[in-house]
Amino acid sequence: MTTIAAKTQELEAMQHLFTSDVLLDDLCQSVQSAAMCAIQDTIEQALDAELTAHLGLARYERVPGGRTLEQQRSGFSSRMLDTSFGRIGNLHIPKLRRGNGNREWTILERYRRIWRPLLDRSLHDYALGLSLRDLQESLFGALGAVLSVNAVNRVTRHVQEKVEQARLAPLSDVPPVVLVDGVWVSVLYAQEETFIDQAGHKRHRQIRKEQVILTAMGIWPDGRHAVIHFRLEDEEDQAGWDRFWAELHAKGVTPTTTWLVASDASKGLKPALAKWMPGVLRQRCTFHKIKNIKENLEYKGLDLDPTLPESEARRQARKQRKRAILEEAGTIYDVLDETVIRERAQAWRKTWEAVEPVAVRRFFNEF
Repeated sequence: MTTIAAKTQELEAMQHLFTSDVLLDDLCQSVQSAAMCAIQDTIEQALDAELTAHLGLARYERVPGGRTLEQQRSGFSSRMLDTSFGRIGNLHIPKLRRGNGNREWTILERYRRIWRPLLDRSLHDYALGLSLRDLQESLFGALGAVLSVNAVNRVTRHVQEKVEQARLAPLSDVPPVVLVDGVWVSVLYAQEETFIDQAGHKRHRQIRKEQVILTAMGIWPDGRHAVIHFRLEDEEDQAGWDRFWAELHAKGVTPTTTWLVASDASKGLKPALAKWMPGVLRQRCTFHKIKNIKENLEYKGLDLDPTLPESEARRQARKQRKRAILEEAGTIYDVLDETVIRERAQAWRKTWEAVEPVAVRRFFNEF
């Protein structure tokens, strides 16, 4: 059983990681990594389908009299490929026993010249959680001129399986502390309506939709931190958080593995935690607690500079008020001793309660 003293030491090592900037950076890296895997897998599957179409023979289809050397597969060669999200260093190119030098890959040429940004972005968005239908439409627009509809659908299903396997794979090292938050993003969805652009290409019109990526960052006592799960949802409501925690629970994050969950005050999260993580300590994220202060400032009793025009004096006074109250609130959590934290909190309350009662009251909610 971990003692309170040991947990305090763990918190000291983890404390600097409880910021939205760190979470957002890690989330971007995780989604980019998933997108890179999806891009490589899609192109490799498309190359395999292109070779099958070129040969006119399925991989293990028998031919009377046997296959010629130009019809026999012979493993893969590796090639580098630059994508919008980085370089793939070991793209697998299917080989034949003879005639590889004369082989031109329409998929690779089309990718480089025409639809790299479209495919990369589509797979990036799919890694976030777009539907299979969205992915099929995107890949058909990119691959349809090269592969048959059935081939495109096979590639789509394969990518779907690979991405979901990676996103839902059980964790080999479950963290004792989990920080959860919702990161709002704008996602572009292709519509059925099309138009011809200036270059003469047929394009699908797109609409922009605001959605939230529910995200979990795992934090370990040795200082490691990593995004361990994410899921795209329309809202931070109870249903969305319930689906999120059901997946996270299946990956191995349970009340027996985790002793603390840090989060903001999302209303839908609390009942989901009660269902999936009963008995686990919950801490309101100190970053969000301090950030929310500025959203509740009323700027009463400002001390205006008489040497400035009133509008400028008021602007300067509001800026100084916000900076001072936030900086002083931040010092409350500079230590881990509970007695000192409470003493600092009460001193902060006495300083600001008279002029900013709403901000102070809400700061102490669930303190």
